[in-house]
Amino acid sequence: MATKYVLSYRPAERRWRKRYQGRYFNFPLLEGETKESSYQRVKREWLKAKAEFDIEQTGSNEAAVRLSWSPVVNSVREAQQRLLDDYGDTEETREIFGALERRYIHRLVNASIVREEAATESDAEFHIGEVRETANLLKQAHFQLPRKFFENTKTAPPEAPPSEPPWESPQTNNGLVELRGLADCFIESLRVDASPRRAANVKREVDRFLDWLPAESSLEDAMKSGTLDSFLVHIKAQPVAPKTQSDRVAGVKQFALWLYHREHIAEIPRLIASRKFSIEVGDSEISIFEDSEVEAILKAAKDRPRLYILLGLNCGFTQIDIADLKRSEVDFENGTIQRKRSKTKHHKTVPTVTYKLWPETLLLLREHATDVEKLVLLNVNGKPLVGVQTDGVKVNRTDAVAKSMQRLRKSMKRSQPIAFKTFRKTAASKLGSNDDFARWADYFLGHAPSTTAEKAYVRPNQERFDAAIAWLRGQFVK
Repeated sequence: MATKYVLSYRPAERRWRKRYQGRYFNFPLLEGETKESSYQRVKREWLKAKAEFDIEQTGSNEAAVRLSWSPVVNSVREAQQRLLDDYGDTEETREIFGALERRYIHRLVNASIVREEAATESDAEFHIGEVRETANLLKQAHFQLPRKFFENTKTAPPEAPPSEPPWESPQTNNGLVELRGLADCFIESLRVDASPRRAANVKREVDRFLDWLPAESSLEDAMKSGTLDSFLVHIKAQPVAPKTQSDRVAGVKQFALWLYHREHIAEIPRLIASRKFSIEVGDSEISIFEDSEVEAILKAAKDRPRLYILLGLNCGFTQIDIADLKRSEVDFENGTIQRKRSKTKHHKTVPTVTYKLWPETLLLLREHATDVEKLVLLNVNGKPLVGVQTDGVKVNRTDAVAKSMQRLRKSMKRSQPIAFKTFRKTAASKLGSNDDFARWADYFLGHAPSTTAEKAYVRPNQERFDAAIAWLRGQFVK
């Protein structure tokens, strides 16, 4: 059960009380205040008193950093309280309250505390002004009539959602707030090395873990093997595919290892160190198109969709491979494409493969190639075929290749989707079925060689690979 308030209220004495490290902190109500109206003010006073007490007892840098940010925290709490006083508990009020909480408490203050970055007086002054401006902009965006309007007109104000208000949520717990601040720092560091989409996926899984944790959880509680084991059991019980379960656990594992390497925890949790914090995913059946399906799809596909499909069958390209295809990688005169696979292009052992283009592929590629120096193919707006945009929270992905397959499916009145990556699998499987060309399947896919001889001694025979590609054409282009 979530704790409703950080402090306990003593009605007979009209005061709030908090016990911390063996000492009681008391905060009496001011004249005219009620329990509800005083809570945010008292909570601000408590956090300031706690920071001062921590500095006095330990002289810790973290406590001093917390204290430096307290004016900004107070300005957020004051803005939130004014909002509640003016409009009451409405859906719009909760939206604005939550937006201020995420922007200034989670992403600014908590993240700065985790990094031990203290706020100067000028920093605090700037952010206080920013909080006020943001609160006013949010009130304009989420317009609502004030509480006084309904009192004067004697009409019923709009009802708030049935869920618990954000100001009474377990996120007010200091331990969980610290965890969320650390999680924000973890995701920021991940964005440096990973794609925006990958970072967003990991963030979703870490947030799922934090939301699952009990309200009073601290960093130490969260990283106990017992807690992680309970989470593992919880995920295994979810009615989702094993691969999805595995991803949900892997995100938390990555977060725990980041905490250890950044010295936020003293040791790796034993459950993770023993490699038992995982979910086994069995081999899934490889999905390919039957020959009749490829024939029907190619017959129905025209222009751009047909070009995309031919690149998938001829070169084993995925959507991102097509979108990333550069002018420097295409030799129109000799009819070849020479490149590393986009997904693994930074790996040293991944081969640079030269694909001999089929006449049909080369003809369409010439026809649809752009005049831009860098990329060969762009969408109708002159932008990359596949794009990822993020505002730091949400990730939006555009995929012109996948969209064209959806339209093709609709025009064919086909019941099954046309998953573009299946063309790559179909071509590789076809090579693997031929005893003469089976050894070229991995090379065709752009995979790193698996043996020492392939890595260091044997140079692929281009003529034999060209023959394999030519044989593939005979299987698909009738």
